[in-house]
Amino acid sequence: MPKLYDYQQKAYVDTAKSVVEHKKIIFQLSTGGGKTAIASTITEAYIKKNKKRVLILVHREELLRQMRRTLYDWYNIISFPITQETRKIEDAEVYVGMVETVFRRITKKPHYLPEIGLTFIDESHIGNFFKMIPLLQSYVIGLTATPLSAKKTHPLKNYFNNIVCGPSIAELIEKGALSQNVTYRPKFSVDPKKFHIKHGEFDEVEMATEFSKSKHVQNAVDQFKKYGKGKAIFFNCNIQHSKLVTEALCDAGFNARHIDANSKDRKEALLWLSNTENAIICNVGILTAGFDEPTIETIVMNRSTLSMPLWIQCVGRGSRISPGKEKFIVIDLGANTLIHGDWSDTINWVDIFHNPPKKSDKVGVAPVKDCPKCEAIISAQSMICKYCSYEFPQKEEKYDVAPVELMLHIRPVEQFIEQGQGKREYYSFFMIGNNIITQTKYKTRVMSDTMASFLLKQYHEKAQEWCNLKNKKFNHFHSNLAKEHLYKELKKLYPQWQTL
Repeated sequence: MPKLYDYQQKAYVDTAKSVVEHKKIIFQLSTGGGKTAIASTITEAYIKKNKKRVLILVHREELLRQMRRTLYDWYNIISFPITQETRKIEDAEVYVGMVETVFRRITKKPHYLPEIGLTFIDESHIGNFFKMIPLLQSYVIGLTATPLSAKKTHPLKNYFNNIVCGPSIAELIEKGALSQNVTYRPKFSVDPKKFHIKHGEFDEVEMATEFSKSKHVQNAVDQFKKYGKGKAIFFNCNIQHSKLVTEALCDAGFNARHIDANSKDRKEALLWLSNTENAIICNVGILTAGFDEPTIETIVMNRSTLSMPLWIQCVGRGSRISPGKEKFIVIDLGANTLIHGDWSDTINWVDIFHNPPKKSDKVGVAPVKDCPKCEAIISAQSMICKYCSYEFPQKEEKYDVAPVELMLHIRPVEQFIEQGQGKREYYSFFMIGNNIITQTKYKTRVMSDTMASFLLKQYHEKAQEWCNLKNKKFNHFHSNLAKEHLYKELKKLYPQWQTL
């Protein structure tokens, strides 16, 4: 019988303890980390100990089959599926149901299901699950790789009481549980700034029209020729665009097929992908969840998105390990790395859960740059490329001579206060300091006493404005608070600098 890895065992224990204490929780673990295996283990243990039934809600048939298969393969649990074809509910220890079907049945008949003790919600960041949560009287565990609500007006903390996070993507790569990505952002690609935004996402019609231009379709083929290898998935804008790209790939001699939500040969096409060397599947958001093909070596993001979860889910389809697969390639044709950072960047999901971004906010990401030698995307702070060992030339340091030349563009204090609405009283006070520190770390690699004094002076000026707007007196307490926060964070960035 399969066995959990050490990190999965820890996640299983932490999640089980948390749900008992908080009743409704989120469990976060990256794509490929084993959420389904952990959920199956919790299910088996819960049934044995409590003799109560478990309900697992999913939103796609692929996820339903995957969950049922894991339950059987791991613990010989024969679960009962609830789909549109289900007419009569049979007695079972575990039910795995499509969320829309279960919602409609329960709405019409509250006692449609027997008493449920524990409910899992897969891909729980998706908005169509929110309507189900108030109807559930059981313990609830939401499963997701990206615990950022699809709707900023409905943050996950409105529905769940706590979050448990597994290892980050970088940690899973280090453990050998996921493949390392190498991301390329071709310079000749689409600039998403030209698109209007509708309902929190780039206008699909505008985006598809631009990406469907012959020069961009050809560019997608050319960049795949340059960077891609092995089996690949193309994520395109819409069906028409996807078919154009598929045709262009076939004309260039590649073995490519298109699938979408209406494709009758979808299952057959995915089986073909699994069994065919160097096969390419073009799709429109179909393979973002519930699809596991470890032999995928290239992901082409042939669109732009404002959704961090969508970016991470799409790229994650190439992250599963496979014999002979040392890494996988990401070709970003929509400048998504500039919006969300690289796929393997570490994200503080606990902070995002407890302090979710508002409608006008953006989730902060680490800036990136291109390596001039191998052209891969790396952290903007890196002085040595982790892929080809290229060393970036060091610039002459002149900061201690004239620190005033460091131009800081600090946002109006009113904006920080507005951003901190509903949060701790001094949240916006510290955000001012963080804004100063963020600008500093991308403009200087060396810290000095002169520079630190200059930054503290800028912080004090803004802190006085903050106090005036908050009807507080800027006193010794606020002065020390600013200094302690600033110097503490600077010390983290510049360990060699000795504070006064």
